[in-house]
Amino acid sequence: MAVAHTGAHEPGTLGSLEHLHGQRDLLLAPDGAVERWRPDAIIDTFAGGATAEKAQELGALAERIDAGHLVAVSPRSASSAWLVGVLKQQMPCQVGRIGVAKT
Repeated sequence: MAVAHTGAHEPGTLGSLEHLHGQRDLLLAPDGAVERWRPDAIIDTFAGGATAEKAQELGALAERIDAGHLVAVSPRSASSAWLVGVLKQQMPCQVGRIGVAKT
């Protein structure tokens, strides 16, 4: 398991997990850090909000690496449902979502 993030705030609670640092567009780019790591599954929290462009970048990455599963995590069930719909149109793999309730 690896965590991909900017590295601006290094969480101390992730122990020995591998970290892939960089801006989202560079992490997901062709031959970017995530593609080179080649995960079987991708979980994306869509920091800053889900957009069609972010979904397309994620879908293109998943297609290039033949990822078997995509999970979209969103605090809003409506936006995660929309996102899953966009990804399912683009991807032949399993696409799921997790709705997170605000407390």
